[in-house]
Amino acid sequence: MLRVNRRYTPEFKKKVIEYRWEHGLSLTKTAAQFKIPGCGIVYQWERNYLERGMSGLLPKKKGRPSKMPKKPKKKEDLTRLEKLEAENAQLRMENEFLKKLDALVQQRKKQPKKN
Repeated sequence: MLRVNRRYTPEFKKKVIEYRWEHGLSLTKTAAQFKIPGCGIVYQWERNYLERGMSGLLPKKKGRPSKMPKKPKKKEDLTRLEKLEAENAQLRMENEFLKKLDALVQQRKKQPKKN
């Protein structure tokens, strides 16, 4: 068989699988009928179609996944609940900061002054 890198559409893959089922052909004869380089390709398409349906025939992403961090949501993209939760967290941080600052001020007032 030929070694050719070709891309096949999901519709073509489905057509090949259904043709094989309708005519009761072997994998090799089906591959030869549609000029597909190997019968293993047809077998993979058929297996993926049976396991996942039409989504199994869609092309897969190739290559290494990106390591770039995901962009945080913009403020206008946040829902009302997310905005309120963010505001609540900000107010809690401010409250804790003010409590610590007040504690430091009280501690300095209690210390005797050095002359």
